Amino acid sequence: MSSPKSQSQYLTLTTLNISGVCCSSEVPLVLSTLSSHPSVSSISISIPNKTASFLHDKNLCRSEVLRDALVREGFGSSIKSYDTVRVTENEDVKIDDNDTSGVKVNDDFSSYTCHSPPLFLKKSFSFEPRDVPRITAAIPSPQRPPPNSNLLKTTLLVTGICCSSEIKPIKKILHSLIGVKNVSINVTSKLVYIEYDNSLNVERILKVMEEEGFKASLRRTKGEEKGMRPKCSVLLCGFLWIVSLFAPMLPTPYDELEELAGVAFLVGIYPILGKTWESVKRFSIDANLLMSVAAIGAMSLHQFSEAAGLTFLFSLGEWLESQATHKAKVALESIVNLMPETANKQTISSDNQIDYITVPAESVNVNDIVLVKPGSKIPVDGLILKGTSIINESNLTGESKPVSKTINSPVFSGTINIGSSPIIIKTSKTTKNSTVAKLISLVEEAQSNRSPTEKLIDEFAKCYTPTVLITSLLMCTLPFLIYGKETGLDWFYRGIVLIIIACPCALIISTPVAYVAGLGATAKKGIIVKGGIHLEALSAVKTIACDKTGTLTHGEFNLLELYCAVGKLKGYTRLEIFRLLAIMEAESSHPMAVSLVKAAKNEGVELTSEDIATSHTILKGEGVEGEIDGETVYVGNLKLIERLGMLPSVGDIALNKAAKWSSNGGTVGFVAIENVGVLCVFVVADKVRNESKIAVRQLQNMGIEVFMLTGDGKGAADAIAKQVGIKPENVKSQLLPIDKLNFIKTMKLKPANEETPLMTNRSTRSEHYSSDVEGSNKVGLFSKRDKVMMCGDGVNDAPALACADVGVAMGTGAAIAMETADVALINNNIQNIVYCVSMGRKVVTVIKQNLVFSLVVKAVVICLVMAGYGNLWVAIISDVGAMLCVTLNGMRLLPNKKQ
Repeated sequence: MSSPKSQSQYLTLTTLNISGVCCSSEVPLVLSTLSSHPSVSSISISIPNKTASFLHDKNLCRSEVLRDALVREGFGSSIKSYDTVRVTENEDVKIDDNDTSGVKVNDDFSSYTCHSPPLFLKKSFSFEPRDVPRITAAIPSPQRPPPNSNLLKTTLLVTGICCSSEIKPIKKILHSLIGVKNVSINVTSKLVYIEYDNSLNVERILKVMEEEGFKASLRRTKGEEKGMRPKCSVLLCGFLWIVSLFAPMLPTPYDELEELAGVAFLVGIYPILGKTWESVKRFSIDANLLMSVAAIGAMSLHQFSEAAGLTFLFSLGEWLESQATHKAKVALESIVNLMPETANKQTISSDNQIDYITVPAESVNVNDIVLVKPGSKIPVDGLILKGTSIINESNLTGESKPVSKTINSPVFSGTINIGSSPIIIKTSKTTKNSTVAKLISLVEEAQSNRSPTEKLIDEFAKCYTPTVLITSLLMCTLPFLIYGKETGLDWFYRGIVLIIIACPCALIISTPVAYVAGLGATAKKGIIVKGGIHLEALSAVKTIACDKTGTLTHGEFNLLELYCAVGKLKGYTRLEIFRLLAIMEAESSHPMAVSLVKAAKNEGVELTSEDIATSHTILKGEGVEGEIDGETVYVGNLKLIERLGMLPSVGDIALNKAAKWSSNGGTVGFVAIENVGVLCVFVVADKVRNESKIAVRQLQNMGIEVFMLTGDGKGAADAIAKQVGIKPENVKSQLLPIDKLNFIKTMKLKPANEETPLMTNRSTRSEHYSSDVEGSNKVGLFSKRDKVMMCGDGVNDAPALACADVGVAMGTGAAIAMETADVALINNNIQNIVYCVSMGRKVVTVIKQNLVFSLVVKAVVICLVMAGYGNLWVAIISDVGAMLCVTLNGMRLLPNKKQ
């Protein structure tokens, strides 16, 4: 293949739903229809998913035009999604007719693989990786366009959502709007999360929702402060119904009060009928439809009191359930309230007078100077320039103990200055990129992610409810035709009772209410779990692999000793060696780099703007290399020196020192020059976290096997493992990122009680870190396969974090680790892993209790109805009572005030 001439451009990646594609015979027609437009390329068709994805220039050909072209050919087509991506156009590309591999693209939401023959491609496109350290360049990801074309996010409160049957119609409505990228729905909190581009506005979304019968409003940015109050119609219905119940106890002249039950029914049924009509228009069977049919059926049998009681208790039950779950929502969304509204920004007048003005927090930029008064929230992340104070970080980290801060100490948006002195900070981030903003984004993601168990129960409810409804309708009609009026009325009554039992509310709410409570409880502890699916996986964790640096240790190194006798023999002074070390580490992102540069400054090294290493390259799992003054310099570990063949140049004395340092738990490094050899050997040490030993012991007591994965030498790894209590055989040292990834893959495939193999095969490099066993997370109800957790904080850990069943990132870790992980520990307390696993187990236990209780109650009542012993009151109380019981059982997961 000839070397292409590359240039970057932005194209649109569109995905169409094509309902008319049923087999491969339709593929050629779809391909020819799409490829007839000159700007279309990289066409991908998935027959199982009935979708087509392709690249095109929206200025030359819009997505709607291509959709309409398929419709004209007889294919039902709609726009599923589209996104703007940056690509590199390779001109003069020679196409191999036998190559059908196509182009693979990874974006934030899906993967697309072009299986169509490349003869249809006018040009070939290769996607550029993000601008991240070279160590992650193997992870393909298209660049986003400039900020002004980023996707917008909106959260709507849709009060009409009562069960999962509304999810499909709401998604259908929103995806019909051009510009909507992604929709996620949380039934429990009645929230709809929408991602869309700037071609669409919120007013349009709200209008369409209103037209389709869903009352939607923007959720308050500060969260819902109060639960919904019961409507006046519900209160009036209840009052009239209760009065009618006392009618038989009153003197004879007041017997007419019994008729108030009929009035109560009319008052209470009206709002339910409104929701029912909207469900009928959407061809959806929900709780409102079932209750309407049952209540009207009861009225037709002159069961006025039962009909009124049904409408009142159903509405009251919905309200009580919303109040109970509101507590969990408040716990989960409490982070939203941390976002400050204003900031006291420093300004300098023309006569150099310093003043502070109050501005919206969103207007504060990086490197602005901000004053934070006692008792005020810190508006943005930054460093203290002047002053000392005490900061309350409990709302952010879950730690109740205030933290003392002084000059150069980091402070975070949303925390509170509770000291008696003001502080002046220099901002390091804007509000959009602050710690709180990231947490809010994670919280929204947590609420929108639905677990396989939830989806499975929803699918069961979709079959269960229509089945019972049809059965009850047959019970109401067939006996009249077969046995006559008297027997028919008896079975009609039983059919009405069965309709009430068909309501799946208790069954459907049993799972999400436990997830919401569990997510809220972890959020209170400074732990963000990105959805119920990960809580479910946490319950089955039996193996935990921890990175060493920054996870089991603080990740704050200190240079203990540097032995440079070898370098002096080769004509290099100690100061010159420190200068080379400082130049190389100044551009490195490794945690020890800062300490090495600081140590060089303490030795008297002063770097200038000309002291730069050219061709600076990260050598994964080994160190760094670069050119300084025309010489190739290396800084790295023993593995690097062995690979370069420089081990003989180290000398016995230096090697003995290195071995001794490593056995004592130090991290050993070398400085070397090509064609010269090793100049020095040095050792840095990291302090073990106080809570690491406690956390490891608690995890082992819970039956969990704990491993340590590190790129450090065996001596240093064994020393740290001994301090924290990890078994020597569970220590894996000198690992590259690919070795960590392969270890996680191996553990996921390992049968129970099988010994873990040593990671010796480093040749099986995986370019894509999504494991083939990834899909096994979603098989079955509470999959019994033991889960594997990976805990890390660095760029090197990102592939392993993504591959693990549960990835846990430390809060101060690299951004890519936070994005890839499923759980984020905001306060960096590794002991919170114990809390996560424990909470996951509690959540699954509660879900099982709720499911069994709901199914048993319904089964018992159905049996009573079929045997002729059930009545409307039994059905009403069992339905409403079961819903409240499973809700309150889920609420037990929330910590009380003392906790």
